[in-house]
Amino acid sequence: MEEQYHKNLYNPSYLQSLMKDTDEKKYILVRELYDINNISYDKGSRKDDYIIRDLLQEISRTLEEYYEMIKYFDNAREGNIKVLEEIIMFFEREYIDSSTLKGRINALKNEIDQQEQGYRDKGKSPRHTNIYLVSLKHSIHKIENRIDSHIDPILREFLQGINLLLIFQKTIRMLEETLKSTDQSGVAARAENLKQNLITFLWLYKKILPESFNRENLNRFIMSTIENMGFTNSLVSRAVIGRDQMKSVIEDIIKPMKSSGYSEETLDEELDTEISTQKGKTDVDYINDLMELLYRVTYNKDDRVDTSFRLQGNSVKNREKRFLFHEPGSFKISLKVVSDYCIDSLIFMVSWLQREFKKGTVPASRQSTWKPVMDALVEAEHFIHAYRKSASIASHPKNQSQSVLTGEIRQYIPRDHARQLVHLIHHSCDAMHSALADISILINEKPFKGAEHFLKRIQIARESFDNARDKIQKGTRSITP
Repeated sequence: MEEQYHKNLYNPSYLQSLMKDTDEKKYILVRELYDINNISYDKGSRKDDYIIRDLLQEISRTLEEYYEMIKYFDNAREGNIKVLEEIIMFFEREYIDSSTLKGRINALKNEIDQQEQGYRDKGKSPRHTNIYLVSLKHSIHKIENRIDSHIDPILREFLQGINLLLIFQKTIRMLEETLKSTDQSGVAARAENLKQNLITFLWLYKKILPESFNRENLNRFIMSTIENMGFTNSLVSRAVIGRDQMKSVIEDIIKPMKSSGYSEETLDEELDTEISTQKGKTDVDYINDLMELLYRVTYNKDDRVDTSFRLQGNSVKNREKRFLFHEPGSFKISLKVVSDYCIDSLIFMVSWLQREFKKGTVPASRQSTWKPVMDALVEAEHFIHAYRKSASIASHPKNQSQSVLTGEIRQYIPRDHARQLVHLIHHSCDAMHSALADISILINEKPFKGAEHFLKRIQIARESFDNARDKIQKGTRSITP
């Protein structure tokens, strides 16, 4: 009976087809990245020549990182969830949100343009122009075209395959654990687990291949994805989730759209229903509300203890599934300590923004200049809510243990929550770092009155935040789940 149940957990042909397709994309990408990583610039010994070579080395190192991470997929053949998460988190940070490769290629192109302008400023004729520089510029242009027309679409399809494999393997793991368990009372916890996994899947799906969903086709897409994977019968089983709970899960995901009177309204990137405080508010109101949220998280401990999260408390009893969140009274670097430092950094940034908005630094006609920072704050809010959720889980007595020797309390959260929190810490820090650079570029391209002094203040804020960001990322490296 148990063997037959295992066979019916999913659609084997779907998994085989998905693995084969994703593997084929991997081979294509590995070959393409290897082929384009062959540009050199060996001519010349001037200072400018060394600058070009350094920039080329940065591009080469980035291509090697992409190459190695794509090959890393070989380690996911047995359904290794951690490997799949590492791949998709790397490319989300290094390519989808802000392409490190394209940024370094643009830096090289700008340097070439500056050097060519230097030749023209010195009054040199075209025949005195550095022909090797011209040839390099042509090669870079060909690589850009190859990336945009061929590599980018295949890479996105590869990442979408990883995303599908992730939701597939997470669901399989939940079903197998349900089968092994003698306690069939955890329906609510499994429903919540499925909902969070689907939210993450849809959020990544939309980032990788931007697509608009209205409330009808989102429902259809979720159901068809589950059906194609062969999970429908397993999930609606009363021993797993049940038909009514399954409907409730999907309803909770699409609820933000149903509250709107616009049938054609599309779902924004903030698929998590908690992340909706920016809608319908001015930038100033949103910043003020975010600051209030940050202060509540920082100074009001009771604010973190939300009983809606305690339903997941029992899931951290298993040693393999839990992760140490904090040891109160200990001087060890913990996930909570790093998160608190990230909260402090955000308080600094949001208070700086409050002052700038109060000054009216940016003219009313140029308020769009703030958009990169406002988008980064939405990413920061994702982190804040995830942190509150983790702190709430850790605060529950059932999720704590006490050392027999020292009497120290240890607070735990599910390992999946810890991974997500670390990911969101990196993501929010990187988003703010990029946003401050982006608004500087926007202002330099089209300055306004007082822009020069404002750019200096941005630089000071950026240096301070980047210093904190470096410490935060160093901290997460020592505690990665």
